[in-house]
Amino acid sequence: MNKSREKKERPVKKMKKLIEKILLQNEIDEEDRMTYKEGIRSLTYHFRNLHAWNPKLFYLGIFRIVPDMLIPTFAILLPTMVVRGLQEKWNAEKYGGYVGGLMVIMLLFNMLRAWIQTILTEEKENYRFKYMSMLCDKKMDIDYDILETEDFQDKQGAAFHWIAGWTEPVERCISSPGALGSCIIGMLAYGFILVRQSPFILVFIIISIPVNSIMYTRAKCHERVTGKETWKIRRKLNYINNQAMNFSVGKDVRLFGMKEWFLNMYRRLLKQNEKFFGKQQFQYFLVHATDSIMVFLRDVPAYIYLIYQIANGRLTVSDFVLYTALLTGFSMWFGKCEEETLWLIRGALAFHWIRECFEVQNKWKGSAGKADAMAKGEKAVSIEFRDVSFSYHGAEKPTISHINLKIQEGEKLALVGLNGAGKTTLVKLLCGFYHPTEGKILVNGIPIEEYDRDEYYSMISAVFQDAQLLPVSIAKNISCDRTELSEESKIKECLELSGLNEKTEKLSQGDKTLLVRELSSQAIDLSGGEKQKLLLSRALYKEAAFLILDEPTAALDPIAENEIYLKYRDLTAEKTSLFISHRLSSTRFCDRIILLENGEIVEEGTHESLMEAKGRYAHMFEIQSRYYKEEENQKKKLEEGDMLYAI
Repeated sequence: MNKSREKKERPVKKMKKLIEKILLQNEIDEEDRMTYKEGIRSLTYHFRNLHAWNPKLFYLGIFRIVPDMLIPTFAILLPTMVVRGLQEKWNAEKYGGYVGGLMVIMLLFNMLRAWIQTILTEEKENYRFKYMSMLCDKKMDIDYDILETEDFQDKQGAAFHWIAGWTEPVERCISSPGALGSCIIGMLAYGFILVRQSPFILVFIIISIPVNSIMYTRAKCHERVTGKETWKIRRKLNYINNQAMNFSVGKDVRLFGMKEWFLNMYRRLLKQNEKFFGKQQFQYFLVHATDSIMVFLRDVPAYIYLIYQIANGRLTVSDFVLYTALLTGFSMWFGKCEEETLWLIRGALAFHWIRECFEVQNKWKGSAGKADAMAKGEKAVSIEFRDVSFSYHGAEKPTISHINLKIQEGEKLALVGLNGAGKTTLVKLLCGFYHPTEGKILVNGIPIEEYDRDEYYSMISAVFQDAQLLPVSIAKNISCDRTELSEESKIKECLELSGLNEKTEKLSQGDKTLLVRELSSQAIDLSGGEKQKLLLSRALYKEAAFLILDEPTAALDPIAENEIYLKYRDLTAEKTSLFISHRLSSTRFCDRIILLENGEIVEEGTHESLMEAKGRYAHMFEIQSRYYKEEENQKKKLEEGDMLYAI
């Protein structure tokens, strides 16, 4: 009974599977239709840019149809004329007129095509450089919180791959319309002549069109689907490549034997990339294999038909040469048409990635500001955090939770707390790099989103722990500007305030000395403490109304650190400042201290009031003081021991 029921249910299950397969196929077809729309959008984007940026390249790409079409046609006519001349027994003069004239015309058109190709090659580079410039501008201008996202990293990585590599799909996509146009004209012209001989020939040719189209579509869809995974792998490979050339990482690699670890990761990623690439290329192998089979099935019957015609005296030898050449030419145009269509489709996919990167929009648009920023050197600003919370994407709990804080004009505020307390996140929120998940940040009573983004940045100056030096002179690193626009006296003043003048005065070229030795043999490298002093000089040179100092003395020796503390009032004169430090002894120079813990303000006050309260700040300060005292006692003992040893 159960077995008979199972037998009855099997056809039903098979039918369900068949229906599910059909529905799945319909979903794929709908996705493909969306892909075609995206492809058209991407090609429109590409050709609109091409016409606007480089009209010469655009129109030359179309004009190449003329030589591309005529040269193969003359090549077909030449052997036909030779055979006809032999049949009709032309004299030398007639041979020279027809055959020689045709060869001269072919020479001229070949020279024209070579000239067009030379110009196209040069102009393609100019077109590429335009995209390179735009991509650099995009990465520099995009909002910081978008820059950090994996999605944008993938998009810009893919765009950089296509633009910087200027791979064949992009290269061919530029000239494909002209090449495709000549193919279509050639197919129509040759096809018209062949049809006049016999429609039978054209039937075998047309029958292969839908088969090739299906294979092309399948290959294109597979490349689009695997594209995102490929970019992720390539981004990781690029990261490892960059780390291999990073001087700082190079020390750890050698000292801790990390070479094999890195190499194993690299090999594993290469295998993954090879796997995706192999599958992708196999799809295109199927395309070309199918095309070869269809050419065989298409051309063999046509040749048999022409041989039959000449055997029965219905064709002359010269006509046979002409029609076989036309058939070969038609097959060539048809194959090239398929090839150029494929390159156009792959080019559309490449420009889809490029367009997606450039279409990422800033959340905080630079032109949307309603409030005016303060000019350089103007008075300090007031800042208010009004019930501000912030959560990173995918985080289970907020990093900053319901912060309410007012910083008065000209106030020197210290922000302290253990690692992970939320200090760096709060600073990034204040800089406008991130935007609150809840609440608002107001500067001079105005929400920061109402300022023009770049003008708002002009109000803030900061010394970050992870800032990078530029491969230019010390002076340019400070001014971040061209030398002729920099104020020499102001640069020297900032060098003195930061204490870096002691270094520059010993250099033969002073503050004109180049930095980053890995890019120039004439450059020098600065120590960690000297870098922090230079970054402090840069922050002071900007003359912003609000100054952020994030661990500005972390890499300084005790003497240099003490000098910075003594100068702190001068450094932050007439400015609102935020001082972040793990060393609580440095906070005594500030008007107010905020202790942050788990994203919340847990204590607030002056150094004296917080010590009297005997809370968490006082406990942390006592532990650090005990450590510093032990360190000083140990140093004294070592010094006394050295003295006794010397005696």
